[in-house]
Amino acid sequence: MRILAVLERRPWAVLLRLGRTVSAANKSGKDHAAPRHGVRSRRTRLVVNGSQTAIALAPGTRLLDVLRDHMGLIGTKEACGRGDCGACTVLIGDRAVPSCLVLAVRVDEPVRTVEGIAADASALREAFADMGGLQCGYCTPGLVVRAHQIIESGERDTSADDEVRRALAGNFCRCTGYNGVVAAVRHAAIGRVTPEGASEDGQP
Repeated sequence: MRILAVLERRPWAVLLRLGRTVSAANKSGKDHAAPRHGVRSRRTRLVVNGSQTAIALAPGTRLLDVLRDHMGLIGTKEACGRGDCGACTVLIGDRAVPSCLVLAVRVDEPVRTVEGIAADASALREAFADMGGLQCGYCTPGLVVRAHQIIESGERDTSADDEVRRALAGNFCRCTGYNGVVAAVRHAAIGRVTPEGASEDGQP
């Protein structure tokens, strides 16, 4: 009853405390994907960056841990560990999601990381560098993945600063102040498609 009363009064506080507990456990240095004694592992097939892999995972293994610890895809960063900052953003199907909140055994669509979109997002990556959209670089992979998804999907009006900022609201950057990031996304989007719907070289 007491727990329910606290949840009703301050649900955000309970969730924040839970998130910190999970985050602390995630940073304990343990191998999250290794099945613990008494926990039955599950053979899981994942398609990551176009390659299929099969791996035995504990049911609670996060996609983030599989990507970094088992596949060596360290471009996907761990930061908050509770889905707040966007540093671990990857594409699952066509959706940009924080991989720290995704159970690997539940993934049934292709996954693409920042390494997997590197070629397709080359103009975007160059724009980040040219426009001052990065400094320390820790958050950059997640921002590039999300920005790439925004541009490719056409879900937002990338010609407007406010729309780009709203679209990137789930990706935190403590260095740049976002102006360079927004400029990079707009620049890359303009180069991708002209207002008439043709590519930059004039071809449909």
